[in-house]
Amino acid sequence: MCRDAIRRFIHPGLNESEVITLLGSPTDVQQDERRDRPIGTRSYRYWIGSWSFQGMDDAFLYVHFDSEGRVVRAEIYGY
Repeated sequence: MCRDAIRRFIHPGLNESEVITLLGSPTDVQQDERRDRPIGTRSYRYWIGSWSFQGMDDAFLYVHFDSEGRVVRAEIYGY
């Protein structure tokens, strides 16, 4: 489902409010003030689920934004 969302809806240039309209509020927001970060200055993290009962093997959808609040990249981690 997340791969499909990235492929069809979460394109570079989309603004933060459009992402929230599509996906809802993020599980976590990570802010990075460093200008040398290649994937953006802020990231929204959405928890997808866990593949074990110990809380290990969690999967997340990350949406990375530039300093102007536009999507730079979206990716799945842990899936």
